[in-house]
Amino acid sequence: MKSLFLIALVFVVNVGFSAPRPEFALQAKARATATDFFRAGNVAAAIAQLTATVRAEVTPNLRDVALLESVAEVAAECYNRRELALGRSVANEAFVRAAPLFANNNPATRSQRANLASTLGLLKDELFHDWAGAESYYAAALSLDEGNKTATARQQALRERQKAKNGPAGAK
Repeated sequence: MKSLFLIALVFVVNVGFSAPRPEFALQAKARATATDFFRAGNVAAAIAQLTATVRAEVTPNLRDVALLESVAEVAAECYNRRELALGRSVANEAFVRAAPLFANNNPATRSQRANLASTLGLLKDELFHDWAGAESYYAAALSLDEGNKTATARQQALRERQKAKNGPAGAK
């Protein structure tokens, strides 16, 4: 009987944890609505839509970081749908809004700013094919948090692509 109870308990706990969290659906809907606003050229409404669904656990001082993560997600979703012009437009908005976050007096932690810089580097790389810009964001991420595995992996992948395109050193 105890084993039957244990199996039932494990099942209930697993089902409870595997259910989708409602805020994910809300954020996905907000990103879709924001994408429509960006598409229509209404940047202020798009930002307001994303701001309204920033994670509740984020403190007011860190809302800008969370908002930029959402803007970057919208840009990436546009890229994945092959709406490159829209993705670039949204990414440019992220770059403009991110500049003040990299100031030394920003309340975001170095790790959070490093993660954001790594994400922005990926946007520079994938949406704009701006390898120098991507490299500068990855370098900024690693200067903020040298143990950032995501930035390290992205920087290494970028260097491998550059090496493959340019050929081995001294081959020319």
